[in-house]
Amino acid sequence: MTLNQNYYAEQDYNSPTTTTQGVSIGSSNDWWWWGAGWFDDGWNKVTPYGVLGVQLTFDNRCTVQAEIVQPTPTNTPTPSNTPTPSNTPTPSNTPTPTPTPDCSKISITSLSVSGDKVNVGVRNRNGTAIHLSSSQLTWNELDTANGNAYVNWIKFNGSTFYYGNDYSSPTTVSSWVSMGANSNATWQADFNGTTSVYGHISVTLTFDNVCIVSRSITISTPTPTPPPSPTPTPSPTPTIDCNKISLQSIYTSGNRLYVRVGNQNVVTYQLTYTWLDWYKANSQEFVDEFRFNGNRYYSGHDPSPPTSSSNQAPLQPNTTNTWYAVFEGVSALYGSYTVKLTFEGVCTITGYLVIDTPTPTFTPAATPTPTPSPTNTPPLFTPTPTIDWSGGGGG
Repeated sequence: MTLNQNYYAEQDYNSPTTTTQGVSIGSSNDWWWWGAGWFDDGWNKVTPYGVLGVQLTFDNRCTVQAEIVQPTPTNTPTPSNTPTPSNTPTPSNTPTPTPTPDCSKISITSLSVSGDKVNVGVRNRNGTAIHLSSSQLTWNELDTANGNAYVNWIKFNGSTFYYGNDYSSPTTVSSWVSMGANSNATWQADFNGTTSVYGHISVTLTFDNVCIVSRSITISTPTPTPPPSPTPTPSPTPTIDCNKISLQSIYTSGNRLYVRVGNQNVVTYQLTYTWLDWYKANSQEFVDEFRFNGNRYYSGHDPSPPTSSSNQAPLQPNTTNTWYAVFEGVSALYGSYTVKLTFEGVCTITGYLVIDTPTPTFTPAATPTPTPSPTNTPPLFTPTPTIDWSGGGGG
């Protein structure tokens, strides 16, 4: 491969051909890139055909790509004069092909939105490694509503392979990032220009150019939080810094939904408004109560989502605070959940969680154990002592 100078001179028998070897080019000029090779079928030189694509990444940030389609060549008729046969070349060793993964063993286990990030859990149950070859992120509603929002970066399995910036949906990126056999990994996209991701979000991932998995989620458009009634205070309180309040995690345990809130402010502030949208699994389910740091501040027994409360609870300074909702009528939670917590009427954090519906586990019926028959035990014979009255003494 050549760009201003030759920087790759290897033999690669499999597509795609990739290299991380770098080369420098000058400024304010046009440059040609070309790849030269010997294409043959083991016996004769052939012309490359099909879809030929090139993707170049500069300074690990800027990516350009192009592709052409070459038609399949037709057979050339054999000339009448038969040339003298030349020595037959010795065929080269054919490299071992990469095993094709079993697509049924690749799945998306979760899709969630946290702040300005989209998170996707991926599971590979193949006995060999797989490779993320393409990603497509669709975010049409956010694109339409917020012209400043853009995809900043995308990473998979801890490796960042896209450095932005894409200001329009959908965002489609090619890559070749490995994921180990029998393992789990996380795909993550980060947005800038918005504090939260909302609307219909869809993620489609392709592995080894053959296996396609996808998942989507719809996040409600943020609505203005109604301001609470002003509470007079005897002394001025330092202004709350919203940048020091963050959503650290959202998860479930049994019939409870938890949110962990980090607060780096140095004084105590109030949780002033709570809004929870939840999935109703059955007619008996209802929200029983809200608690913040163990203190119950709402017990409305609400049977219909969404559930909200303007009751207040203290946000402790310089520590991690725990909020949770208790549900009744279910033993475990699944479906879509959205939590919005507003502090002092001005700082709002939002968490989203989607939990897959559990699959029933087959429990085999117990096999009865036969009761042993009673054993007849003959009675023990006890001999009766006999007294000898014949006498044995003198008279």
